[in-house]
Amino acid sequence: MKRSLTCAALAAALTLSTLPAFADPAADALKAKMGAAWAGVKSFKTNVAPTAGTAEGNPMAGGTITTTMVLPDKIESAMDMHGMLIKIVVLAGESWMNMNGSGWRKMPGGGNMNAMFKTPDPKAYASQSIGKMLPDEDFNGKKVGAFTGTTTADKEVGESICNYDKTTYLLVRCHNAKATVLFTDFNSPTNVIDVPK
Repeated sequence: MKRSLTCAALAAALTLSTLPAFADPAADALKAKMGAAWAGVKSFKTNVAPTAGTAEGNPMAGGTITTTMVLPDKIESAMDMHGMLIKIVVLAGESWMNMNGSGWRKMPGGGNMNAMFKTPDPKAYASQSIGKMLPDEDFNGKKVGAFTGTTTADKEVGESICNYDKTTYLLVRCHNAKATVLFTDFNSPTNVIDVPK
């Protein structure tokens, strides 16, 4: 698989997780609450899958990405792209890769991999802009808030609809025409990333 395709897929996960400027007081208040909530995030997981009905020309078509992020600089990601399973671990300047169960291989120039697969800075969430507030939606049997936003890190991602937990003010889902990202396990003690063996 081309490295650019893998990067584009992971970029979708990370850019969609960015809080997509509020123009009204209610939206400004929400942005402040979400920013405060993200400031307390030390770790979380994302699951990225192609949005239903997408296929040709979509870098996420036929693939899923499950990622654990431990801030500020640890990532463990498993990418199943068209039957090829790629696992990547990035730990503060060092990185390892395992393709189709062939065993872990330390990547030369780990800083380059570290630059491609970055954990998002929670402070960035408070400075991002949100587009339009939307009516609440049902998600997994629970009412969640909703808004639209256009991400800037990847022009191909475009406008997304994001949902947030109305109690914690943390994201639970962002989706657009290409990909759907689920956010789970915030600050879970199970979010541990070690040197692969």
